[in-house]
Amino acid sequence: MTARSASRVIWWIIIAFGLLAGAVLLLLGYYLFGVIIGGFSVLRLIYTLSLPNRRGPMWLPPLSDSERALLRSMARDEFLVAAGTMGISGAQLRQDFNGGMSIAEMAASVSVGLEPIIDAIVNDASGRIDRAVAQGSVEHNEGNSAKFKLRLWAERLVNIHKRDLPSSRY
Repeated sequence: MTARSASRVIWWIIIAFGLLAGAVLLLLGYYLFGVIIGGFSVLRLIYTLSLPNRRGPMWLPPLSDSERALLRSMARDEFLVAAGTMGISGAQLRQDFNGGMSIAEMAASVSVGLEPIIDAIVNDASGRIDRAVAQGSVEHNEGNSAKFKLRLWAERLVNIHKRDLPSSRY
């Protein structure tokens, strides 16, 4: 179990325990404490369920360090694949991305749907992973695992803004 998945388990245990404790306190007649503890647990639950609509770390299946490095190494080229699919230059995409637009927003501005862009990214990245496995630079299981997560990764890639990146490497 990775540290990330362990923290998720602990997070859900805290929510469940808080809801249970709040309900028990209410049943025992300790209304003030029951409402406070249960209320905070409900707030934590609402916050947790809203996370997929924010940055996405919980909706993207956990990536191993090697998968993260592999997908991150391909991101720049996949931006160029997206630019080609939209019919704009890589320089224009870079300028718009640095200006605060996501690929999805750029696609909307040039009237291109997201599915063709996501499909192009997935197809290109899948081929790159297959070549890396064939060359021996990526293990077969790691390549299959990364390919399994490609669609979700591509969906996140087209919706990410520069401000969401841990560093401005693009």
